[in-house]
Amino acid sequence: MIKRKGDLSRRPRTWLQAVLFWDEFAGELPHVPVDGPVLAFDVVTETLSKTTLGDLAPGRKVNLEGALRVGDRLSGHFVMGHVDGVGEVVSRADEPGQTVFRIRAPASVTEYLLEKGSIAVNGISLTIWDVAGPEFSIAVIPHTLSATTLSGARRGDRVNLEADVLARWIARMMPDRESRGGLSMEKLRDAGYDVDGFTGYGADG
Repeated sequence: MIKRKGDLSRRPRTWLQAVLFWDEFAGELPHVPVDGPVLAFDVVTETLSKTTLGDLAPGRKVNLEGALRVGDRLSGHFVMGHVDGVGEVVSRADEPGQTVFRIRAPASVTEYLLEKGSIAVNGISLTIWDVAGPEFSIAVIPHTLSATTLSGARRGDRVNLEADVLARWIARMMPDRESRGGLSMEKLRDAGYDVDGFTGYGADG
């Protein structure tokens, strides 16, 4: 929870007590110096201009996840903790066992949207359900919804988006990138990638 605006200090939960000075976090607030039980975040102009951090106010909850350390088990999606653009929640549908969000992505992210690919929404790693132009859908399981700020997300809310870093590198290496538009399974197959049988990185949450 944001304790005061300016340096965006936050009082962490017990599991964050072992955070080291200048540790990094994935989520909405990277680069973390520690002063006792409070985490302080310096936010530069570039970050404010490209994220929703400028919208934060005291009392507002944020998502935090400790950075992966060398030697830790690696599974699921790759999240770098950066923000590639700000999207907008187009719709929310609460259904039995899941909540489906439709989000409109900016041009800086649209190229990397791929069905069954991954995307981070406010630092939460999720699988893309479907893609239609600049919009994509995600299905969030109850645990993820209750444990993150997505529980309060509504139509019209702005959200931080991080594109799949693997998709970014693949797109960069593909021939005729500028004229081919966004990624798709067909384009990856045409470029020589073995995508047959690919069903996504794994379960969300």
